[in-house]
Amino acid sequence: YWLLGAGLLLGLGLLLFSGVGGFVSWKKERYEIHPSHLVSKGGGLVSDRVNELDVRNITHVKQRLSWLRYKLFNVGDVIVQSAGSSSAEVHFRSVKDPDALYDRIRQLMRENGFSLQAKERLHSESPSTLGALLEVAQITTGAGVFLGGGGVAVLAGLAALGPLGLVLGVLGGGGLALLVTLWLGLHFLDMKRRTYEVYDDVVEYREGFLSRTNAFIPNENIADAATHQTVVDQVLGLWDVKVSCQGSGSEVSFRRLANGPALQEVIRERVAAAQTLRQVQASEAQVSEAAEEGSAPPTRRSRASAAPVPADQAWTADLKMHTLRAMLGGGLIGALATTYTVGPASVSSRFAFLGRRELEFAYDKVTGVQVSTGPWDQLF
Repeated sequence: YWLLGAGLLLGLGLLLFSGVGGFVSWKKERYEIHPSHLVSKGGGLVSDRVNELDVRNITHVKQRLSWLRYKLFNVGDVIVQSAGSSSAEVHFRSVKDPDALYDRIRQLMRENGFSLQAKERLHSESPSTLGALLEVAQITTGAGVFLGGGGVAVLAGLAALGPLGLVLGVLGGGGLALLVTLWLGLHFLDMKRRTYEVYDDVVEYREGFLSRTNAFIPNENIADAATHQTVVDQVLGLWDVKVSCQGSGSEVSFRRLANGPALQEVIRERVAAAQTLRQVQASEAQVSEAAEEGSAPPTRRSRASAAPVPADQAWTADLKMHTLRAMLGGGLIGALATTYTVGPASVSSRFAFLGRRELEFAYDKVTGVQVSTGPWDQLF
């Protein structure tokens, strides 16, 4: 009895502590929208947190609308992200009228130099029906393997109870199969409702059937684009396109597309156009500043302020690994299947052997360059 009483007291204490902690966290959660930056304040019982995000550094704005919360209470989440760690974001949780907040942040970004007009739609893509069916088939296979073994064990146990156990097993299995079928149907509809659109100054996408996600990425802050194909995707002509605006591991994945390369090419062109526009604006700003302060002699101009090289005059190349050197390192397949492209606005690598992978970086998003050579490299 003493142990039971102590356990109950401990459970009640933990429950009370959790409730108080949640209440304190809710009271501390505050959001501020300033003309040039966003602020999120929060914390717990013994901690405080302040996240501040410059509007000019916003890379990704996403709106999440949970079905019941949004329908019944007009409540949703808006996540504003910047390049870097998860701390470089402001998460508006369970806010009233999330549509108005989503539009307000978009307008705020326009006031801070982003275009975001979405006047000309250059490409629109959705997962293909075949891709959505493949997604459902893969989930069904995984669920069947996971539930199959457990289901056999449960049925064996119920069979020991006699006819009643068998009836319970059949009813339970039928109910579970119905729920799984309903969930797979909703997932198929979710895949088919997804749309990915590239405009002249922004990439927008919408996902979800009941609960929905709306998001946009300004072209100015797209860092790279990558395509990926598995062996099955190659046979069926499907592609995944990953767009990164925050760095490795934070890609936005556009999945099961029939025209993946076309989507990637349009995004690549818009990133290059945004990069050229920034270079022109920077050059004009330098000329204007020099005109106001007095022009410095050309010989004293730093490399950082040098005029950008026009795209049609930039050095470009298509490169391959050194085959013999790669063989000595056990990388013959990599040497035969990998190509590197130095383009006027970006650098990319492509691997095509069974599956396909492609990765591309715009130059103005590159943060470092490293050259590494070993004894074998020097020999060749």
